[in-house]
Amino acid sequence: MRRPARHSAPRRAASRAGSRAARGRGLRHCPHRPDRRRRRNIRALAAGALALASAVTLTGCESAITDPSAQETTIPSLQARATPPSRAERTPQAIPTPVTTLSAALPPASSPPASPTAGPPSAAPAPACPADALDVGFGRVGAAAGSIILTLVFTNTSSGPCTLFGFPGVSYVGADGETQVGSAAVRSPRPGQTVLLKPGQSASSQVRAANVRNYPAEECEPTPVSGIRVYPPGDTGSVVLPRASTGCATSSPNVTQLDVTPVVPGTGD
Repeated sequence: MRRPARHSAPRRAASRAGSRAARGRGLRHCPHRPDRRRRRNIRALAAGALALASAVTLTGCESAITDPSAQETTIPSLQARATPPSRAERTPQAIPTPVTTLSAALPPASSPPASPTAGPPSAAPAPACPADALDVGFGRVGAAAGSIILTLVFTNTSSGPCTLFGFPGVSYVGADGETQVGSAAVRSPRPGQTVLLKPGQSASSQVRAANVRNYPAEECEPTPVSGIRVYPPGDTGSVVLPRASTGCATSSPNVTQLDVTPVVPGTGD
C-alpha cells in the first residue's frame, strides 16, 4: 500500500498553473528540457574544449617552424623541387657500348694442345764407304759371247758400318798404271739400291769387258792396258786392279769396251 506523497497537491497545482501560463504566452511546456543555466554551462564547456584544441594546434605549428632540423629537412626538398634541371642534366648521356674482348668471345680452351712425344732417337744413318775403308778385288770371272764378265767385290775393312749405293766407276789404265785408255764403262740400265756393309761384309758389281778385236782396228785403235781403275760408288778415291789386256783407245760412241752394273749385297758367287 503506497504512502501518499507529501505536498503533491500543491506541486501539481503549480505545474498546472505554469502550463496554463505558458500556453497563454504561446509556448509549449516541456517538463524535461534543461534550464538556461544548464545550457550556458554546456556552451561554456564546449567553447573551452575548442579553445584548448586550438591552442594545442598552434603550439605544434610553432615548434615545427622554429625547429632548425625541420627547416633543414624541409627547405632543401622545396629547393630541389623548385630548381629546374641544368643543361647538362637535360642532355642525354651516351650509353657506353660494351666491348667484347677476344678472350671473352672465345670459349676457354679446356686444355693446351699436347706436344708430340719424343720417341727414342733413331739411329744415325751409316756413312758412305770411302775407298780406304774397302778392300776391292776381283771375284768370280765368267765368259759371254764376245766378252768377259768380271765381278768386282767390295769388302768393308773398317771398324764401323758403311753403305754403298749405285754404280762404281770403272776404266782401263795404260802400261804406266795411271793413264786412262779409251772411254769409261757405261752404266747398265738397272736400278740401284743402298747396301749396308757391316765390318767384314761385302757387296759386288759386275763389269762386262768386250773383246775389242770384234771392232774394226781403225775404229777401235787397239791399245795394251795393264789393269782396271775402280772408284767405289759415291767416292773420288780409286784403286787399280792389275789385269793385262787390250783396250780401245778411241772415244767413239760406237765402241763400248766396258759396262758396269750397280752394287748388290754379297760377293756375286
